[in-house]
Amino acid sequence: MKIIYILTRIPSLDAKGDQLVYYYRIKSFLKLGYEIELVLLLLKNRINKTKLMHLKKMGVSYKVYEIYKKRIILNLLRRIYKFDFFQPFQVSIFYHPLAKKLLQEYAVYKENLILFGLLRACAIYPERIFKSGIDLIDSLTLNFYIRYKNEKNILKKLLIFIEYRLLKNYEKNMVLNSDFALIVSNIDKSFIGLNNITVLPNGVDNKKFSPSDLIISNRIIFSGNMNYKPNIEAVIWFIENCFEDLKTIIPEVKLFICGANPSKKILNYRDKFDNIFVTGKVDNLAKEIAKSSLAIAPMISGSGIQNKILEAMASGVPVVTNRKGLGDIKAQIDKEILVAENPKDFNKLICKVLNKKKFGRQIGLKGRLFILKNYNWSNQHEILNSVLNNIKSK
Repeated sequence: MKIIYILTRIPSLDAKGDQLVYYYRIKSFLKLGYEIELVLLLLKNRINKTKLMHLKKMGVSYKVYEIYKKRIILNLLRRIYKFDFFQPFQVSIFYHPLAKKLLQEYAVYKENLILFGLLRACAIYPERIFKSGIDLIDSLTLNFYIRYKNEKNILKKLLIFIEYRLLKNYEKNMVLNSDFALIVSNIDKSFIGLNNITVLPNGVDNKKFSPSDLIISNRIIFSGNMNYKPNIEAVIWFIENCFEDLKTIIPEVKLFICGANPSKKILNYRDKFDNIFVTGKVDNLAKEIAKSSLAIAPMISGSGIQNKILEAMASGVPVVTNRKGLGDIKAQIDKEILVAENPKDFNKLICKVLNKKKFGRQIGLKGRLFILKNYNWSNQHEILNSVLNNIKSK
């Protein structure tokens, strides 16, 4: 069976989020003996020839369809012309007629599995399809529902609500139309509420993310893509609600914000505070995490599983998060991970870790053992093999 994988970003080992997950999905598919062809619907600034060449060396073929600014405008006009007001806006912009024509040719063959990565890839969903799946990673509907609940600006809140309602129907319909769906969290699966969804948790490269002999005292790290709204909101919450008080207790404390494309507001904090460091993209994120005394993840929004938490735990670094950040991670609170819901308790746990190094080391060690047991990318093979064997027999 050949897998035709439709994606809107290039899978990469050096990336975060969905790009990293899809990279490991592809490795699993290849290990299981499947032929892979990618259909890439890429915004112009997301084409990376080095990453494409790496995929080719892995034995993956691909076709790239660029989504220019002109194409986005045409797609939105097409939506109005066809009175198509049921498709979410973030899906509509990725429509490409040539890519859809290609997919229609592939979709009618019994030996092909058409696998869509994220809802956005469904912009080229064909009229007829024999075997199909959707690799959601997390629920975009849940993501937008949380954003709607948290948004204070009335106009933004209205626009987010409209997209949320479109996503709610569209996500459910796409899952119902598919032979199977993959998602990383039971919380996201429950929110969608359908039975043909298989939970396939994220993993961590436990060799890459491993403990360091060099740990810098009073160094706190937050890692993640820093133009991603949930990460921006988390950092802002921590700085605005915790950091000033924390400095009065531990004046030597330093906060490192590590991640690509930091927003202007995040950069402004670097200029305002001497002990806040905004690094942007770093050459070796694993090294930056491993030498930290503590990692934080005070998530306000978002969905799925927080890779930043898994990576820090794998590195033996104690993590302080909240229930939102913890999500579907089944680590034991106060033994393998630390959880607080308000600024006072958050700072209390941070101070305990920074001041009582033995306590912090114990949390970090137990956290790493938890990750080694439960979040290894190789654990995906058995689950994926079972799902795909069921599809092959169709």
